[in-house]
Amino acid sequence: MKEDNIYEEYSLRLKKYFLFLTHNNELAEDLMQETFYQAYKSIDRYDGSCKMITWLYQIGKHCYCDYLKKAKHYNTIGIDELLFEPSAPNNIEDDYIKQEFYTAVLKAIDSLKEPYCDIIKLRVFEELSYKEIGDIYNKNENWARVNFFRAKQKLTERLSENGHTL
Repeated sequence: MKEDNIYEEYSLRLKKYFLFLTHNNELAEDLMQETFYQAYKSIDRYDGSCKMITWLYQIGKHCYCDYLKKAKHYNTIGIDELLFEPSAPNNIEDDYIKQEFYTAVLKAIDSLKEPYCDIIKLRVFEELSYKEIGDIYNKNENWARVNFFRAKQKLTERLSENGHTL
């Protein structure tokens, strides 16, 4: 696969991944660019033992961790801006209820400790397989399944503490 095609094919998915991690559009863009920069520098080390997107997520996870070590802070935008899409104009009350629920779910996900927060985002929002998630963490598929199950339990507990149910 040519390097230009890699960017075209995976940049949107990576940016979305970073947006879910950081809740900051500019930071997500920067981390995506850094991920591709690091990937292009080490493309000769990609051996095809995992999918290209999995390899890119691994690099991206390291770029994000490096950012956190250097920055020691967490920039945020309104969490409801990430997921909420309004419905028909006449359903203002329904829109408000949906927005409140999405906000509660995203805040609950963000409150989970790692790797639970990341695993839920990768599985639910990015729709990665358990094998791909395991590969990102240099673990096996079973590790990803178990931790996703635990993450769902913790998420359900957090939501029920705040009066919400999945």
